[in-house]
Amino acid sequence: MKKFNGLIYTFPFILSLVVLLIHDLMTKIREEIPIIELLPKEFSLFDAFVFLLLTVISSIAILVIFKKSLSLLKIIFILSALFLIFASYLLLLSIIMGFLLAFIIDAFLVVLALLTLMYQKFRIYSSILFIAMVIVGCILNFSLPPSTKFVLLAVYSLFDLYSVQKGFLKTIIGQISRLYVFSPLMIRIDSLSMGVGDIVFFSLISSFSLDYDLIAFCVVTICLIVGFLINLWLLNKKRVIPGLPIPILLSLSCLFIYSLVFS
Repeated sequence: MKKFNGLIYTFPFILSLVVLLIHDLMTKIREEIPIIELLPKEFSLFDAFVFLLLTVISSIAILVIFKKSLSLLKIIFILSALFLIFASYLLLLSIIMGFLLAFIIDAFLVVLALLTLMYQKFRIYSSILFIAMVIVGCILNFSLPPSTKFVLLAVYSLFDLYSVQKGFLKTIIGQISRLYVFSPLMIRIDSLSMGVGDIVFFSLISSFSLDYDLIAFCVVTICLIVGFLINLWLLNKKRVIPGLPIPILLSLSCLFIYSLVFS
């Protein structure tokens, strides 16, 4: 039976606290964040499937590059991670301080992230990347209509399950010696590794719950903790599991019931 570091068990709680802080800060510029609508308003519910289609296309492209050139794929992942760190921190820091100072601190964080990744100081790198992904999750919450968020969270949870069980992730996971290429987009907590997508969607639903009230936020936080603990239990039986389905679908179900009863 696997034994995890105590910090791992507190992860969902820590994530929720960080979301609470960042959500509160970003509320100040909520009106300035554009709403993402890929389809006409009457079809906005299907925006989630457009996002999914883009994800499937990206996954196919990643799989092709994975088979052809690992070095190219790692460069793409590094640049993607650094861009997300730069853009997300710049937005958040600009709320707190002047743009110039925010830019200088942001540039320092990007350089620090690159150096810690190169020298495999994953604890520091993961901390920087973790906060960046929480910011991205909060931005998505402010950018999407409520109906789209519900569908998006459900659809991506099911897609995550399919990807790990039968999809492209299963193909990639089977080649253990080549998995190092994904390290720029992995967040490591002791012996546990999570993809950045997990953090984004955990943060999205946590931030989404704050749009209702603090009780909804507490309900979702408890669901994320319970779902995460179930995931840890499953990791005693399997080497790799999809991180989204249990925590997200449990949280989504409770949030949906809460919205029906109290809205």
